Amino acid sequence: MSRTIRRLIALLAASVVTLGVGAGPALALAGYQRLIKEASPWAYWQLADPGGATVAADSSGNGRAGTYASCVSLGEPGPIRDNPATAALLGSELGCYMTYSSSSAYSGSYSVEGWAMPSSTTKSYQTIFDTRAVDGEFSMDVGLGGTPAPEGQGFGVDIGDGSEWLTNPFIPWLFKAHKWFYFAVTVNAATRVATIYINGGSVDRIMLPNYGLPPLLTDGNHPIVLGGNPRYDYPSNPAPGNFDGLIGQVAVYEYALSPGQVAAHYAAGGQPAAAPTASPIITGITFNGSVSSPTITVTGTGFGKTPPEGTSDANTGCGDHRRGNGDVYGTNGLWFLDDTKVWQAGYSNSSGGNCIGLIIESWTTTQVMFGFGVAYDSFDHWYAAFGDHYVIDLKGWYEGGLVSYPQARSHRALARHRRQQPA
Repeated sequence: MSRTIRRLIALLAASVVTLGVGAGPALALAGYQRLIKEASPWAYWQLADPGGATVAADSSGNGRAGTYASCVSLGEPGPIRDNPATAALLGSELGCYMTYSSSSAYSGSYSVEGWAMPSSTTKSYQTIFDTRAVDGEFSMDVGLGGTPAPEGQGFGVDIGDGSEWLTNPFIPWLFKAHKWFYFAVTVNAATRVATIYINGGSVDRIMLPNYGLPPLLTDGNHPIVLGGNPRYDYPSNPAPGNFDGLIGQVAVYEYALSPGQVAAHYAAGGQPAAAPTASPIITGITFNGSVSSPTITVTGTGFGKTPPEGTSDANTGCGDHRRGNGDVYGTNGLWFLDDTKVWQAGYSNSSGGNCIGLIIESWTTTQVMFGFGVAYDSFDHWYAAFGDHYVIDLKGWYEGGLVSYPQARSHRALARHRRQQPA
């Protein structure tokens, strides 16, 4: 074999190592980082700092470095496939957090995304991202509920405006221990819509009530904490909210990420895509009858042949309206929200039903007709009046618009979503 051929073979072997195995992780790291940075995050904590570090670097370039508690373990295996960036073991003990205290308040549209790997499914509550703090409340947090929790296993989010909670959704989900998952929560202050994503897919979309204040993310009394909830993480609490597991690649934005951006960020992590599940689709809603006695017709597909199972609305806290007040159907069956006057009908949770039940008049796979129970007529100041903004949830699909009488009409949705079970 000639010297020239041997030299060419050596050069080719070196090229294979450089472009293949040797460069793979670096390319993956650069690709994921580049995608996040191109989205212009307000802060980007990879939590990939070397062991012993006390400062959590902010890769956004905005100078919002966080602080690690001394008990945080760094250098743990990270979430991005074929990526050498490490992660942080946070919350294994009370107070093992990364904390960032903002020098200025931020309210309005925002997004929070990141990766988490819980070590257990049997811990009642585990907070991943929190801004409630010891002295603050009604801001924002993201976490998991375990098997001992009253709601069971699932993914929970709290969103507030600094004075009141706007929504507290809980998504039933059998997450697994020692397995990474991606999450994102987006809040659009202009449309008053919050969207929750797990593993790149939307699992809930919520219309937020408007009490006059924009959604609050952080301020001097609401610092950002990763790995727990300082408000409830104290030794005498039998169910504290510290996160027992790994967290990495957390980014915060001053706007609502699009579904396409969320899907792209998850895909860049190299994890398998979540398979979508079937859900209803609402294509039109019409109001007939009168303001004092309306009938609402919902058209679309995938409603199922039978209505959800309801329970009699026997709530007497607003007066005795048991007879003829219809049923309540839980949080994913059928309910009506007047978002202008802020009241609900047909809704129930662990606390029971509310004042007004719903009466289903007919139900097919493509059309549902319903009205309100007799309690509706007792609250004339709550009537669904012409021009009120409303939202209807039918088996997990939200559709909103403006109330209009008396003629039927089809309308473009102000808010629609599919609620899917995470993979």
